[in-house]
Amino acid sequence: MNRHRTTDRFASRAGVTLIELMFACGIVLVGLLGVAALIPLAGFEIDRGLTADRMSAAGRNAVANFDIRSMRRADMYVNPDGTPFDPTVQQLPLYPPSSGSLSFCIDPGYLHFHLGGPAPLPPLPIGRSPRLFPSWGPQALSLIHGNVPATKQPRMHRVAIRNHPGGTLISRVLADKLFVAQDDLAIFRPVDPTLPPVQVYGSGTQYSRRQFNGNFSWLATLVPELNQPRSLYDQFILSIVIFDDRDARFDSGLGTNSRPEPIPERVLDIELLGGGFGGGEARLEGPTATSVDVRSGDWVMLAAQAIVFPPIPVAIARLKASPPLPSQKITQSHFRWYRVLHSELDPRPVAGRWVRDITLEGPDWMRTEWLSVNLRQGDPALRELYMPTQAIVIRDVVGVFEKSIRLENTSLWDAAP
Repeated sequence: MNRHRTTDRFASRAGVTLIELMFACGIVLVGLLGVAALIPLAGFEIDRGLTADRMSAAGRNAVANFDIRSMRRADMYVNPDGTPFDPTVQQLPLYPPSSGSLSFCIDPGYLHFHLGGPAPLPPLPIGRSPRLFPSWGPQALSLIHGNVPATKQPRMHRVAIRNHPGGTLISRVLADKLFVAQDDLAIFRPVDPTLPPVQVYGSGTQYSRRQFNGNFSWLATLVPELNQPRSLYDQFILSIVIFDDRDARFDSGLGTNSRPEPIPERVLDIELLGGGFGGGEARLEGPTATSVDVRSGDWVMLAAQAIVFPPIPVAIARLKASPPLPSQKITQSHFRWYRVLHSELDPRPVAGRWVRDITLEGPDWMRTEWLSVNLRQGDPALRELYMPTQAIVIRDVVGVFEKSIRLENTSLWDAAP
């Protein structure tokens, strides 16, 4: 009889205690907080995915337009003042002095923005002009490379195109039409969340065109391949550079400390810590913490002077001869685009300058004159062969499409007799 009563007493207490309920609520609360923390990250990743998708469509269309609009023809290129531009014979009268460059940038929208108005540009410091790419000039002092001479700092022209081969400079309206993507359609989202979004059409009849935001634009850089005959520069590396909401304003450098954002186009010194294999580990250096504001997913262009004649061993032998002979070197500016895979969280001050470690992904950057320690710190007679590498940082770049091309009317097969 007593055993039966004990069993009934324990059976009447079966259930969940208050402490157990509190523990269960705590576990559920932690899970909900974890899910809530993922919502902003999910939104960020969705936004990145949409940007990548639109960038990919804009890039493919830009590559096709480059050929459709005859932009491979040398007689399509024109200076901002309307004078012809020959991509095989170039001089940079603006900066650096007495230095040639066979690379150039096709960016008519930027030139119209700055040079198309009636008012001329105010006086600018040496090396800073919208007719150069990049427009913001080089650094005068560097911890990595020291005081880099002007003749060793690479630059390229910024040119426009004609409305047709041999024609006149294209208008600003046409430049915007050709160099601004029209795939990001404008969508109106009603205040009532239960209503679906609606596409925006232009004013007028019911058959007007669908409107687009015009956030994505592009420019093209053309860099001659190094391993080709010096008398025939017609093989170029074409890079289609895609921007998202590009800031086309020109900053002469006077507002470096006052602007909350870095200058849209700027030059930084860079040291490749991994020998340049596939880009690899690198260290950026600039005058301010804002100047080295480079994040994961950004794009930078490495730039340096390449010694195209004579071969490096011959130039070294001449300088080591007794008595030393002049190297008689011929240099050519070279540029390649790289994607930033990883960036240090915060920059670090070093001796009054700011440095930031990054990881680059792209082609090899391994020429002897760019990386050799012997040319930089060894025999003083060889230091003139060292060509320092600089990083050109262009803000708002979200993608780069690259391919090798041949200009249509510069080869032996199609040149006019």
